[in-house]
Amino acid sequence: MFEQFERHLYCKRFFSSEKKYLLAFSSGVDSVVLAHLLIKAGVNFSIAHCNFNLRGQDSEDDATFARTFAETKDIPFFYRSFDTELYKKEQHVNTQIAARELRYTWFKQLLAEEGFEQIITAHHASDNIETFLINALRGSGVKGFKGINEQTHEIRRPLLPFSKTQILEYAHQNYLNYRNDISNFDLKYERNYLRTKVVPLLKNLNPSFEQTLYTNTQHLVDVISIAEEYMQVRLNQIVNKENDVWKIDKAQLSKEAHQSALLFTLLHPLGFNSHQLVQLTESLKQTHHSGKLFYSHTHRLLLDRDFIFVKSIESEDEEFRQTFLFNNIEEVSHFPHLKLKVEPSTELVFDSPAQLLVDVSSLVFPLCIRQKKQGDKFKPFGMKQFKKLSDFFINSKLSEFEKEKVWILENGNEEIIWVIGYRSDERYRVRGNETHLYKFQIDEGR
Repeated sequence: MFEQFERHLYCKRFFSSEKKYLLAFSSGVDSVVLAHLLIKAGVNFSIAHCNFNLRGQDSEDDATFARTFAETKDIPFFYRSFDTELYKKEQHVNTQIAARELRYTWFKQLLAEEGFEQIITAHHASDNIETFLINALRGSGVKGFKGINEQTHEIRRPLLPFSKTQILEYAHQNYLNYRNDISNFDLKYERNYLRTKVVPLLKNLNPSFEQTLYTNTQHLVDVISIAEEYMQVRLNQIVNKENDVWKIDKAQLSKEAHQSALLFTLLHPLGFNSHQLVQLTESLKQTHHSGKLFYSHTHRLLLDRDFIFVKSIESEDEEFRQTFLFNNIEEVSHFPHLKLKVEPSTELVFDSPAQLLVDVSSLVFPLCIRQKKQGDKFKPFGMKQFKKLSDFFINSKLSEFEKEKVWILENGNEEIIWVIGYRSDERYRVRGNETHLYKFQIDEGR
């Protein structure tokens, strides 16, 4: 196996003799065999071991084994103990995600602090099969069929062509000691179930299934990379991103031959599943679909008249929903979400909805800047009748997301003075005989 491993390193140009690397070491057979192979290949590496404190004394024994292995081989050793259960509760994630986030955050910290070139992990061909099957079951799309990436910017996985059987045989032939993690046999975990129940059936049909899949995924990586480049070029033609909102031009999208693939490429990473994307595609074919909403865990998608809008839910923090009160007119310039300029004025005209001219004597303090609420109405400048704010938004052809960004200047008597950036209220029109005027102006955007 070593000769094959050495050839693989040479062909892939995995490591440089001038650089040092960090091996993620669990104390299991995979990481022990990989460490043994790396030593024989002359790779300069250190060992990092994570204690997740999930298996009592077994976790402590794994840590002791890792430290002893490093000391015996004269390899620099790094160790970190985590309170994984606390992290799970704080971050609202499962055990596997918690462990992954904790270890890779620490590994990346070590890369930066210690000058390591990359992380090395002991993922192998059997892991690749399991990942491939999990991705297929979860509907992760074409990208999921690539399996585990052999190389990324920060990670190298030199054991990926080798099966678990080969690894175990190498450990036996070289009299290598290692630790067994009994949680690897717990069938409540999806990966363990596939490893124990499903993969053996597939290997009965094709004993070389691991190698076959590895070879095929290497071809797929190249093909998918070409497809991704094409998709990105097409997406650049139909999608704009403004701050935290993706804006998809429906007219441009309708001209594309691969609409579903483009939408999947953009939206699946944002948490929208395959079923939702089918519903979205069907909705686009319908005449009346404006206003329809789709939700992922992290984003909202809105079907509007001319565009599809996608917005991050995480960006909608509570501060943006607050009501802001101002006890004098100059304080309004400190409003945090719009750059408002407030100054005395002698001019009696204004020519933009981004401006407001108001008589101070008509104001009741505190003034309020807030967002829309149910039942809002005002008299749009130049009109004699009240108009519901919701109807005004419809006539102005604002999307739901655009409506949420509109701020309202309200008088202390709860009358709307200005739909900021859109229309002032007729009741606060300057008539020409006022003596104490102030001008509000939006300096940059809305």
